[in-house]
Amino acid sequence: MFFDLNYYTVYLQVFDEYGVYTGVWQDITRHVKDLGNTSLQIDQSDYDLGVFQNSSLSIKVNNRSGVFNDVGFDGTFFEYKRADSLIKVTYRINQYGPMCGVITLPFICGEEVTVYKGLLTDDSFKSGAAKEEGTLKVLGLESIFDRVLVNYSSLSNGDTVEEILYTILNHTAITNILTVSAGNINVSLDQASDDVSDLEGKTVREAVDDLLFISNSILYINSDDEIIIAPRTASATSKKTFYGQASTAGLENIIDIDNDNNGLHRVFNYILWKETTVVKSDVTSIGLNGLRKKEISSDLLTNTTKRENVLADILSEFKDKKREMILTVNLNYDTLNLSLLDKINIDYPIIYYTDYTTSFPVLGLAILGDTGSPLPNSQSTFKIDITTDFKILQITYNYFNNTINLKIREA
Repeated sequence: MFFDLNYYTVYLQVFDEYGVYTGVWQDITRHVKDLGNTSLQIDQSDYDLGVFQNSSLSIKVNNRSGVFNDVGFDGTFFEYKRADSLIKVTYRINQYGPMCGVITLPFICGEEVTVYKGLLTDDSFKSGAAKEEGTLKVLGLESIFDRVLVNYSSLSNGDTVEEILYTILNHTAITNILTVSAGNINVSLDQASDDVSDLEGKTVREAVDDLLFISNSILYINSDDEIIIAPRTASATSKKTFYGQASTAGLENIIDIDNDNNGLHRVFNYILWKETTVVKSDVTSIGLNGLRKKEISSDLLTNTTKRENVLADILSEFKDKKREMILTVNLNYDTLNLSLLDKINIDYPIIYYTDYTTSFPVLGLAILGDTGSPLPNSQSTFKIDITTDFKILQITYNYFNNTINLKIREA
């Protein structure tokens, strides 16, 4: 499907009759009528300390041929089951466009880049007799965590957070679609567990939530389908700089900046381990921002010192206000390469102007009331200094508008 000669392709991979993925991606784009936005993010709420959230996608399809009907119907794609079939969305970008001449289909814009992979859910597909249209609901690959139980028998008291994470993620149902490597599991606070019995009977998702929380870490899936677990720190180097309309450092490439705020909603300066007297607080932050209390708990840790370490690590990350905003930029190969927690910079200086009857003074003094040496006027007070580092918390792809929204926080 084309948007200004940029276009996406939607692929489907099903199970064979024995319940094994075929390894073959079928192009189903001709059946697609509309494609929703896709989003990646590491926090569930602006007002909480979320660790990760399943990404989702809605695809409206024409089902007149019956290809999306359930197993057993004539013409269906599905032999074994429909649920958990793989969906992949790729995007091609025409960065320059044709200068002249005739376009012959298929018109190849550029390199095909995968922007989304997920699992088809089976409980939401509905179609009607008149139009025979339906909507495919797709959840991110990490949604498999909700349907796998923790292999509790492989755990022992004293296992570190990283060891437990690797053990519970290294499950066949997960490794069938994702790569799990101990080298990609690097938490902020890796302490030994005191009591793992609370993980018995839990899903991998429930266990991962708990483990990420007490290690002050996040989880996401990278472009190579690898599970990455890391601290909340930004990348060591800046991956991209964006420029506003008055920047002299580079060509303007910012479409919009919205929801600029001071980040107070994500400040926690009094953190208490629930039903105990174990507390960490920051007097300076409380004086500046008022008391902002957060209670946490986990049965994995019973040792007071370990609990204090958790509270101290979380307090260090969230005790101060950090500016947040949503940056909208063009969707191109450079911005497609950006990942969660990547460090970026923005140069957005103030625009100054005079009354247009005089020029800006180049050298000398501006004298109040002297029309010959006027002070400049500012068009606005909005400013972002290029030396300020931000990290990416959320990426939303809008294929119809060819834009990417980056939710960012001061690093």
